[in-house]
Amino acid sequence: MTPLPSNHSLPHVEQAPDNQPPRSTLSPVLALRLAQGQVDLACGAPVLADVSVDKPPPAHFFRVRPGEEFSATFNLLDAKKMGGDGWYAVGPQVVGLVADQTRLVQLRLAVTQFGAPYLVPVHLPAPDGRSNSWNVSRTRAVTLAETRWIRMSSDMRIGAYQIFEALGHLGEPKWPSESFDELLDLALRNRIIESEDHPLVQQLLGKV
Repeated sequence: MTPLPSNHSLPHVEQAPDNQPPRSTLSPVLALRLAQGQVDLACGAPVLADVSVDKPPPAHFFRVRPGEEFSATFNLLDAKKMGGDGWYAVGPQVVGLVADQTRLVQLRLAVTQFGAPYLVPVHLPAPDGRSNSWNVSRTRAVTLAETRWIRMSSDMRIGAYQIFEALGHLGEPKWPSESFDELLDLALRNRIIESEDHPLVQQLLGKV
């Protein structure tokens, strides 16, 4: 190793407080680096801002919270079938205008192994009692998920969901701290159809 010349000096490093890494004059980027104890303070406490009305991703295991107090029934319209962005709750004064596109749906509170909450839509049988294999298999998966970790994946060959149970112990589900009513409000507060003037109703009536 070649010795440094006697007139060579090392880059100046300023002394930093005990809870911060040293500041180097080599780069201003290093001066912005947070000490380990400052990370949580910088991030703050997470706040739940939205809840998806959907089934969990097919690769994620989920649990469903049992009890009537964690389910709610709505007339829902699936706007994705119209090029839209998901489910809308339809009021009684409008449902007769779009009855062919609305479904009686029960929303069940679920949470994935990663703690993400969902309101899983479960189609209730039609007035004539008819159902289909997709709805039957989804209902079966949701029922099983009340007591075990389940994931479900679409299988177009059989026209139903395949249901898988976790082989390992994934621990107890981490339910959200918000009340069920608060979760419903987060999910549907901007997805309510109460007037014939709503763009989706106008589209279904052929007025736009």
